[in-house]
Amino acid sequence: MKKLSIFLLTTMLLLLLPACSSGMPAEQETEDVVHISTVEDTQDSMATDSETISDRATEDPVSSKEESMKQEQFYITAGGTTFTVDFAENSSADALRELMENSDLTIDMSDYGNFEKVGSIGQSLPCKDTQISTTTGDVMLYQGNQIVIFYGDNSWSYSRLGKIQDVTKEDLLGALGSGNITVTFSLIKPK
Repeated sequence: MKKLSIFLLTTMLLLLLPACSSGMPAEQETEDVVHISTVEDTQDSMATDSETISDRATEDPVSSKEESMKQEQFYITAGGTTFTVDFAENSSADALRELMENSDLTIDMSDYGNFEKVGSIGQSLPCKDTQISTTTGDVMLYQGNQIVIFYGDNSWSYSRLGKIQDVTKEDLLGALGSGNITVTFSLIKPK
């Protein structure tokens, strides 16, 4: 079938060539040129469309993952209150950011020692624990798989995840309460 198509095309071209050189009426020459241009224009248009699609794909060289990795803050929502948290600059915080990139992280947290809320992440994040004296608003990674929100002071070995902005012990206790609570961690501020 392919050979037959090539044969027919070649035959048509051979028949047209003598006609073009033999003094065809100007209208017919123009139609042939227009027809050929139209085919070429279609091919050019297809190439331009491909380039445009390719250009659109490369217009924004920063992927969404890279974009979220630049995000400097995340949000903690508890008891109807949302707090803004500044990310720490370390691999533990980067791993938390990446985890929240796919969806919000909802953690059941419980009170411990009357100075913190702690809950399991459900998986381990990279950690490089160091001895830290915590203060109100610190958000820490404990043993690689638990998030701790401090409303009081403590000194232990943690990896810093972030610090809640402009918060007091009373603010945190008002939102976290004294018992168990479900807390949501997100990259997008809830409305």
